[in-house]
Amino acid sequence: MRRSDSQFRFELLRDPQGIYGAAILGDPELPRILLGSPLRQKPPPLILRPDHIRLLLAETDEGVAAYRPIDSARIFRGTLEEQFRMFLEFALTMQSGASIQQWQEDWSAPPYTDARRRKAQRFRELKAASYRETNRLLSIAFGEAAPDDVLSTARRYALSSRHAIYRAAARSDRFLQLAHTFPVLAHKIAVPGNGPSSKTIGEALQLVEQGALLKHVADVMGVSMALRKIAPHAAHIGADATRAFADAPDLIHAYLPSRRCDVGAWMSAVANAMRCGPTFARWAAQHYFEFGDDTKAGHRLADIGDWVQACNLDAPRRNTVPSLVTRPFNPAMAPKTVIRLAEEWHEALLEFQAMDRDFGQVDAFAAPKRARYIANELPPPWLDGAIIDGFEIAPVTRRDGLYREGKDMGNCVGTYGDFVASGETYIYTVRRNKKPVGTLELWRDGRSIRLGQFRGRFNKPAPVPADDAVRKWLHLNGGRVGFEPPQPISVLDDEDTRH
Repeated sequence: MRRSDSQFRFELLRDPQGIYGAAILGDPELPRILLGSPLRQKPPPLILRPDHIRLLLAETDEGVAAYRPIDSARIFRGTLEEQFRMFLEFALTMQSGASIQQWQEDWSAPPYTDARRRKAQRFRELKAASYRETNRLLSIAFGEAAPDDVLSTARRYALSSRHAIYRAAARSDRFLQLAHTFPVLAHKIAVPGNGPSSKTIGEALQLVEQGALLKHVADVMGVSMALRKIAPHAAHIGADATRAFADAPDLIHAYLPSRRCDVGAWMSAVANAMRCGPTFARWAAQHYFEFGDDTKAGHRLADIGDWVQACNLDAPRRNTVPSLVTRPFNPAMAPKTVIRLAEEWHEALLEFQAMDRDFGQVDAFAAPKRARYIANELPPPWLDGAIIDGFEIAPVTRRDGLYREGKDMGNCVGTYGDFVASGETYIYTVRRNKKPVGTLELWRDGRSIRLGQFRGRFNKPAPVPADDAVRKWLHLNGGRVGFEPPQPISVLDDEDTRH
């Protein structure tokens, strides 16, 4: 299948006053073979000039945009700019006379012949040309249509927040001031999520426009004034943690890291520790940096949190099963002591579960919360495992398997047993040559299945070949990556959405 010309083009949007944005123009009727690819639908336009943004509905603020030139880094996947580039790359490929099958093929894979090397070089040049042209047009649009103060403010926020922050700041000078002075509050108002109702957000926006005191706006949104210290790059984490820090704002004042790069990880770890109570959260906030770097600290605190929760369970173990907690948590304990006791508890839990499995000595705790720790079996997997391009994708069907996966990969998936048991999520391990390379989490979206997270060791990005294999596996199973399928997958009736 070949096409000599493209039915669409990436161009700047203009009116009599000048450039106001950029978009894919035309109405591409793509072949069915591309409907499962990133080109499944035309991306929305990127509107930059304030007078045109004010004409848009607030619902159009959803989405991800980088508001800067892009490159091949994984962080730009899914952004409007990267979608523009991919459409442009496809158009350049079709204009070069190549077929769709050739464009989709991995020319860097064996067999390594001279002909394949020449093909690979040709498509690399087309891809590089698409980056150059996309960034050239975007630079013109940013320079002529975007106000400098609004653009620079939006770029200080995380990639997931920039689109909504830019548009809200472009609509209102008052909101632009708020985005400078109280990033967490600005994020909470501008970025859609599972937070306050639209009525509450409307009331807060009205107060912002009236020039009300920040405290009044923050009270309406349920945001502690202590979070004003959080910089824009971590505002999304601060907004998610507003409820966790509402009862303990002094933790921000007392223990917030001074280094900008540490703030986000510290806030996530302390907010997660809140599930075990304010005593453990305060201890975690104080001792966070004694657990190593950001990744190790977060994972260790998550594992310790499971032990702390077990310490708080009020029903003692009876009869044939010994108590699993030999010494309860005390905030006066040193980190080394807490780590040792938590590891001993995890190992004892695994041994006890193995005893239940091998000898059938199942004597559940009287308290339902303790019974969750003893029940080792998890619900049946949503999708069957498979071997794709040399990668084995296998479901983790037992709690002890989750703990071992977390230990092998250096992540906190060992704490996900309750989420899996309740049907909110399902965990898969991805291995190559029997060695783990990534941990995959699937989420429920209504009655659909979507990719949640896929991470390598210590939560680093998974290898690109493994990521491609996982996405291929999802498509083969009828799932979709990152959006709801047109025909949702049927799964167990007792499964719902996750946190």
